[in-house]
Amino acid sequence: MLIRLGSPHSMLEVREFLDAGGIVGVLGDRSRANEKTCAVEFLGAPAPFPLWPFRLAAATGAPLVLFFGLYLGGGRYEIVFEPLADGIRPEQARRPEEMQELIRGYVERVEHHCRRAPYNWFNFFDFWRRPETAPADRSVLA
Repeated sequence: MLIRLGSPHSMLEVREFLDAGGIVGVLGDRSRANEKTCAVEFLGAPAPFPLWPFRLAAATGAPLVLFFGLYLGGGRYEIVFEPLADGIRPEQARRPEEMQELIRGYVERVEHHCRRAPYNWFNFFDFWRRPETAPADRSVLA
């Protein structure tokens, strides 16, 4: 099932899907124009990350789990699931310092896996091009 986010109705669909035992996956590192972001340190420089995945979790009461598949080569993948938060209380989503802390925890884990497997993260290419944010072993980027 695909639920397009962005309208009040979509939030109700997400809530109903979760209540029925579904699992909702989102691209938590992506934002669209005019969406609110929070700047946190990422690969050595401040970077904007969207607030909406954390607000969605607060609105639904759903736990946050980091999930992705790292391509290892030769048709092999490592599937990663890491719990980030058991849930976000709605009042947390209204406090900028608490939201920044939640996002910082998420970004630290994404950065860890970016450094492990830099070719898996095409959406962060601009960070890899800058000398100050590239991995110490630049041979993986050659």
